[in-house]
Amino acid sequence: RVLHIIHNAHLPFNTPKPCVLSGIRPGLRSRLRDALTVAFNRPMTDKSRRTRLAASVAAGKAVTQLSRRLGAGAGSNFPGRVVLRLYPEAPEEMAASLAGGCVLVSGTNGKTTTTNLLAGMMRAGGMLPVHNRVGANLMTGITAALAQASDRKGIPRGDIGLFEVDEATLPAAVRRLRPRLVIVTNLFRDQLDRYGELESLARKMDAALKDLDGEAVVLLNADDPLVASLGRDCPARIYYYGIEYAGVAEAGLRHAADSKHCRECGSPLDFKANYFGHMGKYSCPGCGAARPPVDFAATHIELSGTRGSRVRLSTPRWQGELFLGLPGLYNVHNLLAASGCAQLLGLDREAVERGVEHVNECYDFVRHQPSPGYRRIYEDLKEELAGFGLAFD
Repeated sequence: RVLHIIHNAHLPFNTPKPCVLSGIRPGLRSRLRDALTVAFNRPMTDKSRRTRLAASVAAGKAVTQLSRRLGAGAGSNFPGRVVLRLYPEAPEEMAASLAGGCVLVSGTNGKTTTTNLLAGMMRAGGMLPVHNRVGANLMTGITAALAQASDRKGIPRGDIGLFEVDEATLPAAVRRLRPRLVIVTNLFRDQLDRYGELESLARKMDAALKDLDGEAVVLLNADDPLVASLGRDCPARIYYYGIEYAGVAEAGLRHAADSKHCRECGSPLDFKANYFGHMGKYSCPGCGAARPPVDFAATHIELSGTRGSRVRLSTPRWQGELFLGLPGLYNVHNLLAASGCAQLLGLDREAVERGVEHVNECYDFVRHQPSPGYRRIYEDLKEELAGFGLAFD
């Protein structure tokens, strides 16, 4: 029965399916299908829930191992589909077993770098994060990461969940995982073919943040006008991070900017400083809305080309200077998001510094490869247009 479900995990239950037990006559196959439908739709006791969770996790792990042995991939998404097919409530139950709750990182760019930085800080601070480190950021990938990190009973071996989440998946992830902290990095027009206009996506993310409880925390990028406007009616506590150094800013706004109008009244925003894209210090001459004060700031930045950046951080608890081994001003935002989240989780300065020391082990959608002539080639995924452009900025 498990083989039958795994083989047809991508198909709805009420549709005809190619059966792995093709030698069985059609009548028997029909009765088996009806029996499966009844078995998987009947009310469950606590014991049956535990049994079903354990069985689904075991099936997911088996599919992961099989995928890797056959060279069919890392098994970062499809095992999650198998787990969800066998037990749709598996993510909720596995996440509920994490003593430290879950942290979600969403946005167009910077999710992978931010989560890798934060994972290093968590480990340096003594935490054991369950992390979708390969970047599978849909619910299937998050479920696969939870299952892979769980024991035979479906209980994760870590103490806190750390998941990068696709922007459109954030509402489902918030509803199912009940996170203690949500980070939103930025919103660019990189994937309009999938998500539509930015305002439509922002409304969905706003609705997701409204589902948080009063004990949750939201960390937003204040330099992005659209991101900073999120969470106005959110019951959670909201904090902001951003750049407070004029030495890396330009006057006015570049023509390629995405968010140029006030979300409140629709008037064109007045940018006093522009860092890149539509990131900067802004205000609305129409209604008076403006960039919110930041809690976690980069007060001085020295860009060193492809070698990285030296950044002076100012936080509510400490101030210090860190060297980030990733190039570009946009990676300073990723550092601010990770260090701000680490502090909100109770990690100290030493954990942040030790996490940043391992930054070269982290990767974003930009990878560096040495080439003849001591040049560096930047490889970028084709849909990450904003990250690609900023790498050459």
